[in-house]
Formats: sequence, C-alpha cells, structure tokens
Amino acid sequence: MKNLLSVLVLLFALSSVYAQPYYLAGDFQGWSNNTTPMYDDGTNGDLVAGDGIYSREFSVATADYHAWKVTDGTWNTTWPAANSWFHSTSAPQTVLFTFNTNLQNDVWFPTQNIVNTNETKPTALVAVGDWQSEAGETGDWINNSIITAMSDDGQNGDWAANDGVFCYHVNTLPAGSWIGKAVVSGTWHSWGKDGRSEDGQNVDFATTTANQNVYFYVNTNTGRITIQLNTPIPVELVSFAAAVNNNSVELNWQTATETNNSGFDIERKVNSTWQSIGFVKGLGTSTGTINYSFVDENPVAGNLRYRLKQIDYNGEFTYSNTVDVNFITPIDFNLSQNYPNPFNPATSIDYALPVESNVAIEIYNTVGENLMTINNGVQATGTYKYTIDLSRLSSGIYFYKLSANSTSDGTNFTSIKKMVLLK
Repeated sequence: MKNLLSVLVLLFALSSVYAQPYYLAGDFQGWSNNTTPMYDDGTNGDLVAGDGIYSREFSVATADYHAWKVTDGTWNTTWPAANSWFHSTSAPQTVLFTFNTNLQNDVWFPTQNIVNTNETKPTALVAVGDWQSEAGETGDWINNSIITAMSDDGQNGDWAANDGVFCYHVNTLPAGSWIGKAVVSGTWHSWGKDGRSEDGQNVDFATTTANQNVYFYVNTNTGRITIQLNTPIPVELVSFAAAVNNNSVELNWQTATETNNSGFDIERKVNSTWQSIGFVKGLGTSTGTINYSFVDENPVAGNLRYRLKQIDYNGEFTYSNTVDVNFITPIDFNLSQNYPNPFNPATSIDYALPVESNVAIEIYNTVGENLMTINNGVQATGTYKYTIDLSRLSSGIYFYKLSANSTSDGTNFTSIKKMVLLK
C-alpha cells in the first residue's frame, strides 16, 4: 500500500512537472516570455481548476491600449501569432487575462486557443472589409465608418440589448467572395479569424445570391467573431414580462424565430447577485411564434429583477433585457390549505413569513405519529410553496404542521391543517 501511494504521488508530481506551461507576455510587463505563468488551478483569478481555461490577474500600471499574447515559455509558439490587445481605462487597473485551450465546435472564430481579457469593453465597433463600398460607404476598409457601425441594441439582427454581443447587418452585396472583420472604431484593434489581434486575420465569407442577408457578430465577452448568412439570431425574443400572481411571480415570453435553441435559464437577482432558479426547454429550430412561461413559486419579498439566459446547443448564450416586479412583504404568518385536496400522491403547501424565520414542516397521522419532518432551515421574508409526495403512505386523513421561529425576535408560529390522501 505504501509503495502504491508513493507511485501515485510520483505520477502526480511528474504530471505537474510535464504539464504544458503557458505564460502571459505583454508591453506592460516588459515582454518577458516566461516569468508570468498562467494558471488552471483555481488561483490567481482562475475560476475553475482543470477546465482548460488558463487565467492570470495582473495589475497594469498605465491607462492605454496595450499589446499582449500567450507563450509556451519561448517565442517559438505564441497565441495569437500577432499580438493581441486590450484597453485599460484607469491606472493602475487589475486585468484578468484568459486563455481557453478547449476546442469549440461552433461557427465562431477562433475555434481553439482563445485569448481574452476582462478590461472595460469597447462599445464603438465597426464591421470592415472589401465589401463596405457595396454597403454605401465611400470606399472599403473604412475603420471609422458610421454606416457599418455595429450595435448592441437588440435590433436589426442583434440578439439582445446590452449583452456584450454586437451586430452589423448588410443585405446590399452582390453574389461573390468577400473578406472582413470587426475593429474598434478608428483603430485596427480587431476581432478576426485569429481572435482579438492587432490588425488580425480576415474572415472569409461568400454570398451566393444578390442582396443576401449577412450578419457580423462580435461577442466581447468571449473575444470571438462570426459572420453568418441568412441565420441572423438563435432566438428572436418578441416580448418578456413578469407579473405577481397571488403568492408567486409568473414570467411569460414569446419568440418569433428559434435556431438551435437548447432552452432558457431563468435568473433572479437577489442582493446584487444573479441566481438561476429554473430552466425551460426550447424547441430547437422554429420559424413560428412560440409562447413560454415559468412560475417563480418562492419569490423573496421586495423589488425583484428577472432575466432569461438563452442557451444554444453549442453552449453559446445571450441574456435578455431585465424585467422588474414588486413582491409585497406578507403582513402575518400564514399556512394555506394544501392543493389539490384530496390528492394522489403529491400536493402543494403554501405558507407566508412576515420575518426571517427558521421553518419546519411536519406530517402526522390521525393518532399523532410523526411520519415526516421537513427542515427547510432559515428562510427570508416572503411566500413559499412546498410540494410533498406521500406515495409511500396509504389512503387516509393526515395532518401537516408548520412551525416558524423568527430569527429576530423569537416569535413562534404554529399552524396545523388536515389533508386527504385518496388513492
């Protein structure tokens, strides 16, 4: 056993020694190619250990456009081959640099070894190429064009407003082969086939007919670009609304078209933090109007904010605009009659808490035996719905008891109600 343990330790040490090292190099750290390692171990800004995304936080001393790249510890291999770039807007500014080594099976560029940073994202982007004169410009490769400026306003092919994904739509090109990329307006800091690069590689595309719809997309969150024909958006969201319905909040939204839509992650903002509270499966690809809904059965009292995270089959995602509702704080403790009643085998119990409380639900038979205790722990002010399944019990009359103890003043609340299991 001791020898086996020694072998395992040795193998781990060897794997650590011979793992491919990656280094951050840039004009802000003297262009040293092997002194600033990047990490995939959950430290130094890395979010998830072992996920193939290497990261490094670094304090950049000056506010300016800066050049950088990732190296293998030499100058023999770098990512990208030309320099990447970022824009620091304060001095000093801590910037998170990331290097995604995973292969992305989608239509975005680059497909692997993707460099990106979390600096203040640029908002003035322009689509450029040898096609701009066909779009109404005075010539081609105009990097400060107003005519071919990209937008993040949720219109004309843009997926959703202010989600960091910019779009430009053109439908005036004749049939032919073209090249293009996206740049920060007035510069050649670009997104191209090699990713974020200083005057990087162009993306090739071809129109097969005149006046074909062409959509340029740049995702500033991931540092990637794609140019798509005739397929402007994965999901065209027509409407999104939220409304209070008794003790819950009902969300309704409608889509006009869907392409490769895996579904929607429902997110609610609580105490400045977005939390996932559910998922609604999408219909994949559709050209008709689709209506969706979701019920938040356990809203927290106060002003609530919701958004949709639409996820494609390839893992790309976009956020919708947010919607707000005001969920009023309950005045008193309350335990409602279960519904349905009679039931088989599951039923729902609603209760209200006017203050933060330690909550437990207990199930009893007619002779007072405790059959089940559900400790929900400390819960915030609000209304709650809890579903219980009594499939293991026989038909008959049962009782459910709510016990709530205020964490602030010690107030105790107890209520018991009858329910009927009918199989």
